[in-house]
Amino acid sequence: MNRHILVFLSLFFMTTIFFACSNRGDNIVYNYYESSPGAYVIDHEYDEEMGFSMFEEISLFRKIRCQAYVPPGYKHPNEGSPYPVLYLLSPFGETEMFFFSHGLQQVADQMIASGEIKPMIIVCVNGYTGYGGSFFGNSWAGGKYVDAIGSIQNEPATGSMIDYIDFAMNTISDTRFGAGKGRANRAISGIDMGGYGAMRIAIRYSENFGSVSAISAPLDFDGATGNGGFVELFSQVVENMDTTYDALDTSYSDPLRTMIFAAATTFSPHDTDYINPTFYGYDWNNPQGPQLWHADDTLRITDTLTYFEPFGPISSMKYHLPFYDDTTVAGVNEDYTYQPIWSLWLDNNIESILTDYPGALDTTDILLMTTADADFNFYQQTLDFSQYLTGLSIEHNLDTYSGYDGYPATGERFFYDILRDILKFHSDSFELLD
Repeated sequence: MNRHILVFLSLFFMTTIFFACSNRGDNIVYNYYESSPGAYVIDHEYDEEMGFSMFEEISLFRKIRCQAYVPPGYKHPNEGSPYPVLYLLSPFGETEMFFFSHGLQQVADQMIASGEIKPMIIVCVNGYTGYGGSFFGNSWAGGKYVDAIGSIQNEPATGSMIDYIDFAMNTISDTRFGAGKGRANRAISGIDMGGYGAMRIAIRYSENFGSVSAISAPLDFDGATGNGGFVELFSQVVENMDTTYDALDTSYSDPLRTMIFAAATTFSPHDTDYINPTFYGYDWNNPQGPQLWHADDTLRITDTLTYFEPFGPISSMKYHLPFYDDTTVAGVNEDYTYQPIWSLWLDNNIESILTDYPGALDTTDILLMTTADADFNFYQQTLDFSQYLTGLSIEHNLDTYSGYDGYPATGERFFYDILRDILKFHSDSFELLD
């Protein structure tokens, strides 16, 4: 057996490094990690929020995996002083381990030791799915990540991620220290896809987060003019096709195309006819046959013009693309946008979310960071969102960063460098107990 797995299994049986929820059935870790004194593996189920996910086969059933950093000298609840919490959401194509592989533990240890930041718990959250990312959306078919991560249900065993972290770890929460203390000492952040999720969650559950940061994130789907953002990318996807979209290769050979697919699974999923006898949540008495049950029906899509059903073993991956293929458009629509589906995407745009929750960011500390080298036009989307916030007179910080001569800051190459800025921003925002 691999030596690393032996080390992990030894730690599993000899220590309390692994957290599991009580009375939740089968809570096991399907992927093994080598844990360290400052890292805790967390595995928690979300029956309601993730029970209808189209990625059930890939996303470890109803679980969202996490790995939590704890500061040196960390003590469990009732054994020492409590800590503020920062939630970090993974970028596109990465898991919760991204942050540890980019130096999180070393950087946090060093900054705490030097007094640059307050000791804190940092929960790294996995958003990876079949196409590389969930975009941390909030749909029954794609998974209700927003509710699973950001809500507070006051149910430690069956509730949200915050519920469980506040129950299992030594955090500053309202339950333990009074109203408002949790929000003042809870933050959320992420890079690209994770940055979008962080901002969306911070708006929807603004009462639970005192600060938010987003790094080179898709924060303005249609740009300042309505023709930017993702719209500018659709033509690139279409022009790189060698066939109609219903016969597209769904491999990772084209990162832009794969990213669009991933977003579509969350923003415009097809959730009307997937039948899986082992899956629960169906109306078996429907005269038309078993039908997927929803708490709401707002995501039922009957349009078939841009319906995409990949061929392969994961038959539950069905969704609608927000653009025509080249044979359909025939030069009529220059940007290829297919409005009925694109409108569903715009419903998930951060501007739309903020419109639904006016004033949500008025008392939230906000940091936006971006680089001109960002992938997928996320640089411009971040700038456009900053401009939008300015128009609403919402205070925020906008910082830019770059790579080095001959080494552009593409992807997340230099996240290690900006991690210090992110930790410092949120540390300064925390309001510790008197």
